Amino acid sequence: MVFGNIGSWAAQLITEAGGKVVSIRDVTGAVKNSNGIDIAKLKKHSAENRGIKGFDGGDAVDPTSLLTEECDVLIPAALGGVINK
Repeated sequence: MVFGNIGSWAAQLITEAGGKVVSIRDVTGAVKNSNGIDIAKLKKHSAENRGIKGFDGGDAVDPTSLLTEECDVLIPAALGGVINK
């Protein structure tokens, strides 16, 4: 699995359209890069390592912090019931 089916496709389509993805989270961890994450490189890393943990294209951050980061668009591409109070 590559950081989730919906999330990985959303990230790929956003970058293909000229957008910038600055943070991503999966069950193994979270990564942030204010200059933009190289989604192709992240997908390759995730497939080879079964998650995004250890990805060197950004800084590892606390996964719970991503929901409170300033951004233009937040895509909570999680399974039902994962995001809660």
